[in-house]
Amino acid sequence: MAYILMNVDTGELFHCNDREWIEAFEAAKADGWRPDGTLYDADFVIDEELDYIDDENQRLFTIVAAMRETFIWEGSYTDRCNQIVTYEDSIYLAMSLKSAGITGGLLEFVQKGSFRICSD
Repeated sequence: MAYILMNVDTGELFHCNDREWIEAFEAAKADGWRPDGTLYDADFVIDEELDYIDDENQRLFTIVAAMRETFIWEGSYTDRCNQIVTYEDSIYLAMSLKSAGITGGLLEFVQKGSFRICSD
């Protein structure tokens, strides 16, 4: 299964396989990158899911569930929950990737700033 990353500002997409993302993430940490933790984007999740729900009770449940997730979110970089890597974190990640010898499309994408780790 692939990771789908989406630049928050431009909507540009980047696809990479699981191994590429995990290895790059681990290489950056080994090089000294200290992840800030991702941000759970409850508004995005709610907007995306409400498009398909007509029942008012189900809509309310969806909103409450998304807000709950916001409070318990632990900042994962490996889950696929539409979470956001902030601009500052992405820049430091890119610097560590480059220092660790990671090249190519993933590095180029991460250097462009804040991005979303899209859900499946």
